[in-house]
Amino acid sequence: MITSIVIDDNQINFEDIFPQCMYDYDKHAKCKVNLESDDINNTCRHIKKQLGSKDSVANFLQYCRELIHYLDYIERINSPAYKKTSCIFFYYILSLLLKSSNYSVNQIHDAYHKMISETNEDNMKKVSNVCQNDFKNLGNNIYLTLHKLNELYEIVSGTRINCSEQSPCYAKYKELSEICNRSKNISLCRVLKNFENAYMTYLPYVQEILNLRISLKNTRIIILTFLIIPFTILIITLFLYKYTPYGSFLLSTVRKIRRILKKKNKDHLNIMDSSEFTQHNVFHNVYQIE
Repeated sequence: MITSIVIDDNQINFEDIFPQCMYDYDKHAKCKVNLESDDINNTCRHIKKQLGSKDSVANFLQYCRELIHYLDYIERINSPAYKKTSCIFFYYILSLLLKSSNYSVNQIHDAYHKMISETNEDNMKKVSNVCQNDFKNLGNNIYLTLHKLNELYEIVSGTRINCSEQSPCYAKYKELSEICNRSKNISLCRVLKNFENAYMTYLPYVQEILNLRISLKNTRIIILTFLIIPFTILIITLFLYKYTPYGSFLLSTVRKIRRILKKKNKDHLNIMDSSEFTQHNVFHNVYQIE
């Protein structure tokens, strides 16, 4: 499927999110033994009613329980940076849950705020507000890209299967590669490169891509080196010449070099003239002998 998604470089760091946040979600949200507790089920039924969700009860309760446990896990994260990254993944899953209820990605923060405020009763599991101050307005393009990445890693997670050219995995990878090629988001391309190294290195096509990327990177470094170094030297020289006492020193040095070069050039011309004169005399003498 051809997509027109474009992601700017400063919008989001996908490399911080995938695949680690997905693995954390599977471990700390999906695998909780107490997912069926009464208090959390009561909470999720109440949330479904308050949000006006049109999703099936079973599907909504499943995602809702997982999200509540995932928020509890995020609270225990020590790193502020990774806590913020995990909150982005939380907002993505919440967007996924509320998509069938006609919630736009721009309304997700309001939905989360309602989940927090509506779960204060004793028979309910309190929804953590840990991500309330780390809201990331995903936007439709970021949401769709996160969803494609999540689908890509879900295909290969657990089974550790290779991503063959005839598989749905490869089709999803190609979609994301097109987004990477059109966008300026380096982190998305790095996620795909990590995926290639883990699941696709056996494909000759991918090997060519990897080699081409390395070659282009090295070429860019060489070109930048040849451009930046001479320019930097020129700027430093001009600055020293104009604004420091070294200017007169540089000027005298340049003059000395010019005199030396001029003298060497003159000596070279004298030698050439002497050589031509000697050669002429030799030929002349030989001609006279004959």
